Amino acid sequence: NTLYAAISGIYTSATSNTQGHLAFATRNAAADANLTERMRITSGGNVGIGFTSPTALTHIVNTAAADSFRVDDVANDTSPFIINLDGNVGIANSAPSYTLDVIGTTRFSTNITQAAGQLLLADGTASAPAYSFSADTNSGLYRFASDGIALITGGASSNLLSLNSSGNVGVGTTSPLQALHVVGQCVAKGTRIRRRRKGKNGRWIEE
Repeated sequence: NTLYAAISGIYTSATSNTQGHLAFATRNAAADANLTERMRITSGGNVGIGFTSPTALTHIVNTAAADSFRVDDVANDTSPFIINLDGNVGIANSAPSYTLDVIGTTRFSTNITQAAGQLLLADGTASAPAYSFSADTNSGLYRFASDGIALITGGASSNLLSLNSSGNVGVGTTSPLQALHVVGQCVAKGTRIRRRRKGKNGRWIEE
């Protein structure tokens, strides 16, 4: 008779026979001559999947070109929890490209410590900046163009401070034309602001 699957007990001590493993084996193809062990429960209670010497309660070794671990919800939609063959973790993401790749809103209730590398965020928008606050989601920092960032409050374009790729600073505008470009009125208490213009003779005049 051909065996297609088996559960067997394996002793681990040749002298006392007091310890044993439980091995689960299956046959994958008609041409297979022998069963292949797929999972093992050791005498210490560790479970190994694809590995016969697990060192943790659950120890998975993946040698196939497939995800190592996946959990889907009851709806079986596109929001699984995945550990792929590269070791990347995806939450609501079936194809994680980074060590932790999350689609959707993420909440941290304690500090985030970053020893090295970068924290990569989406660009965001004026009404929903990429870096914002749980109690004030329309205020924060966003990227409005290539090499251009802006701080905004209330999601209002008139309430922003921008820095563009030329190093120009804009107040109330994301298109500053000079080193400092202000849209709206300025109040400079105790400070004199001089205006520089060219006269008819081509010389600069300060006023």
